Amino acid sequence: MIRYYPKFEDGNIWDNHDDLFETDIEWLDAGYIALGREIRRVFQDNESLCSRLVAILDKITSGSLIGLRGIREALEVEPDEAIGIINRVKQGLAEDRTNF
Repeated sequence: MIRYYPKFEDGNIWDNHDDLFETDIEWLDAGYIALGREIRRVFQDNESLCSRLVAILDKITSGSLIGLRGIREALEVEPDEAIGIINRVKQGLAEDRTNF
């Protein structure tokens, strides 16, 4: 899902997350942040579950939880790039949901 979201959801990204383009941001990065925001909508009524997901992603990117290799392989990117992608998704997850 992470790998293809920016490509398949370009209309949704433009229509619902246009604020991301007010800064100098790459298309894929905006797509990953938008994905995090969309996931957050699913957890709209469960703040603790959303916080737990962010904590898990933090552990993956810090290396204290196995998972980065699988994510990196699924995305077909180098470890540093996988960490950047995960951080963008986390950024969208962590935003105040009233912002979008």
